[in-house]
Amino acid sequence: MEKLQNRGEASIAEAVPERRALSVMQVITRLEAGGAERTTVEIADALARARYGAVVVSEGGPVSREVERVGAQHVTLPLSNQGMLAARRNTKLLVETARTHRVNLIHLRAVEPAASAKAAAEALAVPLVSTFYDAGGTLGRRQLRDMLAADRVIAGSAYAAKRLQEAHGLAPEKIVTIPRGIDLDRFDPARVSTERVITLAREWRLPDGMPVALLPGALIEDKGHATFIEALALLPGAEVIGVILAPEGGEARYRDKLIKLAKSRGLGGRLRLIEGCRDVPAAYQLADVVVSPALRPTSSNRVLAEAQAMGRPVIATAHGAAAEIVRDGETGWLIAPGEAKVLADTLQAAMRLDLETRRAVAVAARAHVETNFDVDLMCARTLALYEDLVTARRRAAPSAR
Repeated sequence: MEKLQNRGEASIAEAVPERRALSVMQVITRLEAGGAERTTVEIADALARARYGAVVVSEGGPVSREVERVGAQHVTLPLSNQGMLAARRNTKLLVETARTHRVNLIHLRAVEPAASAKAAAEALAVPLVSTFYDAGGTLGRRQLRDMLAADRVIAGSAYAAKRLQEAHGLAPEKIVTIPRGIDLDRFDPARVSTERVITLAREWRLPDGMPVALLPGALIEDKGHATFIEALALLPGAEVIGVILAPEGGEARYRDKLIKLAKSRGLGGRLRLIEGCRDVPAAYQLADVVVSPALRPTSSNRVLAEAQAMGRPVIATAHGAAAEIVRDGETGWLIAPGEAKVLADTLQAAMRLDLETRRAVAVAARAHVETNFDVDLMCARTLALYEDLVTARRRAAPSAR
């Protein structure tokens, strides 16, 4: 499938072979600020722009407003309860919701409602698609059983696809690899004004002329914040200032732990812990290097794609999907996880790039993301998968809705 060049209804329509009736119900536990939630909204938007049915079922959350803003329907159901009676109740509610909206495909995006979503798809005789997020193997086989029983399982990377086969025994023909995409219009350095960057630097009280290393990500231990802090402590005082950028609502105990660690390492004014940012593209533009020192492998990493789209060199741990998103030595560096000294040395190397090299990295990084991680490409591939499954189901059972 050719890469889409322009956003909008026409681009999505061109990605789908025939404009057959399609109505998709995405099922996710909650709509918080995260990668799975963002992808849910993007697919809902693509469906709505293609004039297809778009329904999202969740327990709610701040991102539910975005679902409605793109023209999709949001239905609130209590999906987190995994008890047997609750699962049966949720199955009935999902079936009722699907019939109301004439749904002919269900896309499952979370483990908790997996049993209910699978049972609903069977009751409705519609295809079930699931997306696999467990790259590190933290979920047990019982938790994943219903999710992996879908007609097709979307893997966000080749790494995730390999784990599906090797760790969970899924047949290769059931796996579809579709990397998460990003909005290349939003994450475009040409569209971020100097004023936006200056405003953010003032809000964060960053000293003029001091290089910035940015670590975006939720406040959870797996993101490697402690490694980042230890690495900063190994650098000379005037070498770099670190910024940890996290969504609002992080765990207070973990936040306090990081602040205590930074103080004990004498970082003082050389570290900022920012929760919530209205202008993430400007945050990337403000950074000299973007860091993702994850301690465990992940099936995707949107931060690395966003940073490279903004022309920023990146440092990431060499496991999981990061090895597919970063071109080591060309668009950034891949290092061992949990190695503060290695991270410190790599930060120094990034800060000492000359202007010509930095420009070359920016061009290569942007081109790499445009080719592989465009949100329109992700949406086109996903909608094409929906179409194929619905068409195949209709051919196999002409009498089915």
